[in-house]
This record gives sequence, C-alpha cells and structure tokens, in this order.
Amino acid sequence: MAFLLTYILAVVLFLAVSAMAGWHLYMVACGETSVETHDHEQYRKVAAQRGETFVNCYDLGWRKNLELFFNVGPNG
Repeated sequence: MAFLLTYILAVVLFLAVSAMAGWHLYMVACGETSVETHDHEQYRKVAAQRGETFVNCYDLGWRKNLELFFNVGPNG
C-alpha cells in the first residue's frame, strides 16, 4: 500500500512540476517574466482599444530568446 501511495504522489508531483516547467519555458521563449505576462495582457487590451498593436521590445523570437537564456548558439 505504501508503494502505491508513493507512486501516486510521484506522478502527481511530476505533473505539477512539468506544468510549471512548461509554463516557464513558454515565458522564456516569449521574453517575459511572470509579472510582465500579466502586465502585457493589460497593455495588449489598451493597444487594441486604440487600434494599435503591442510589441514586447525584449521578444527576439522564441529561438533567440531560448539561446540567450540557456547561453547556447552562435553567440553563446
């Protein structure tokens, strides 16, 4: 019984950590922090109301953002 409970706990924790890792990799690929993600939602709404497009000046494209974050690639 203890083995089964340990296995269930490990699976649940794996899913939770995987979801968090996936979300943070997505944010790194977008060139944002968690605070900026919430702020940029508001900026996009305001820009849309004005008929403009919000552009994140730190977003260099997902590939370049990941290369810079993990310090790999031609400039790494």
